[in-house]
Amino acid sequence: MKKAYQENPQLILDRGLAWRQENKDWVANYNKQYRLDNPEKVAQIRMLREHSIKQQTPSWANQEAIKSLYQKAKQLSQETSILYTVDHIIPLQGTLVSGLHVENNLQILTKSENSRKSNIYADSDSLGSDHYRPHRQGFLPSRGRSIQEPYIPR
Repeated sequence: MKKAYQENPQLILDRGLAWRQENKDWVANYNKQYRLDNPEKVAQIRMLREHSIKQQTPSWANQEAIKSLYQKAKQLSQETSILYTVDHIIPLQGTLVSGLHVENNLQILTKSENSRKSNIYADSDSLGSDHYRPHRQGFLPSRGRSIQEPYIPR
């Protein structure tokens, strides 16, 4: 599997995504059971996430703008019956670069878009295609947005 992934990572990622789409009920049940069987691990992951956000939030961050984005995502979810989340354009714990928890580094994505994007940042202008490393969940292009232009669906 490792050799196949190295030879054609996008094919392997696409197959995994297709399988998860075809087996949504099984995946949901598996994840639910995992959370029930491993509450301490789930709590630890939550704590690490909250700590990371706290550490990556500078004192000058516009808390009202950040809160507004989270409220907009919640509103969109309620209006459309599609789950929206707030995503960090540059991940807080990236492999090449880490971002901050500030309004200019946030965008609203559907949960499925955010899952496909995962924890990667690929800015072809600054990093070049040689630096792109596909992640296990796949890759969602940035659609040409810069960090100054967060994506907010209309």
